[in-house]
Amino acid sequence: MFSDDDIESFIRAISSTEEGKKFLIYIFQTANIDDFSISCDIQKDYYFFGRQSFANDIRNLIKQYNFDAYLDIEKEIHKKQ
Repeated sequence: MFSDDDIESFIRAISSTEEGKKFLIYIFQTANIDDFSISCDIQKDYYFFGRQSFANDIRNLIKQYNFDAYLDIEKEIHKKQ
């Protein structure tokens, strides 16, 4: 497993580059983080909720370890909507 220091280093490294920010934006948009809709297909809902949960965990780590990058990413995501 990774230590907290390893995770912090990884998050700082990827969120500090423009390419890394673009990748993170792609993850957040494809995971539909801000989509709270529910379908009648429970399996589909579990799948999408799992993706959203994973993306939200990453977003929270960015917020914790590189807040400036978090703000940049959020601005870019909401600018495109």
